[in-house]
Amino acid sequence: MSIEGQGAAFSKAQRRKRKKALTGKRALFALHQTVEDGMKPDRKDKPTETVMQARARRLGTTASLDLVTNDMLGDPCGEALHLGVKPAVEARRVWDVFKRMDAADDAFCRRILGKRRFPAVSKMEFMPERLETGPNEPLDVRTEDEKIAAARDAQRSWQGLFDRLYPWQSRAIEGAARGRETLHQSGALTAAGRSFVAAMQRLADIERS
Repeated sequence: MSIEGQGAAFSKAQRRKRKKALTGKRALFALHQTVEDGMKPDRKDKPTETVMQARARRLGTTASLDLVTNDMLGDPCGEALHLGVKPAVEARRVWDVFKRMDAADDAFCRRILGKRRFPAVSKMEFMPERLETGPNEPLDVRTEDEKIAAARDAQRSWQGLFDRLYPWQSRAIEGAARGRETLHQSGALTAAGRSFVAAMQRLADIERS
């Protein structure tokens, strides 16, 4: 194949890839709006089916609507906690700690460091919901200076908790939260996933104490 032919084939492949990604994002957005509006997802809806089947494959389990409505399963770290922490109420408690820690880290990176943590892309099986503001949440009327100060204070508070962890626990949480580790495969936690779950349980216990 000539260089021109290779370039044309590459361009077509890139266009197909972009189209697939856009379709996935539209499906996730439609499903996200359904849940936000308080409506029960219908398994016959294509967005619901798309997300449900993708999450079932990732978790190595049977497809069900619970996979769609459980917000923990919209994030790889939430999936790991879902798999590794029992009972479900305890998994939810640890997930809540992770979400608040993750939001503080995101705010610090954006407002203090002036950079995003991740590329502006997402996989189809993940809801674009981590750190997003829903329609039922109060409008943030703080000034920019107040937001910067709050981001710095929150980071300092979480750092104080991290200082009470072992170094391997801090590394496990950071690596998972930044998407550097594969946390599970076919419904089973990897070594990195087990370390992340154990570290998050310890962090949650420290915060509660």
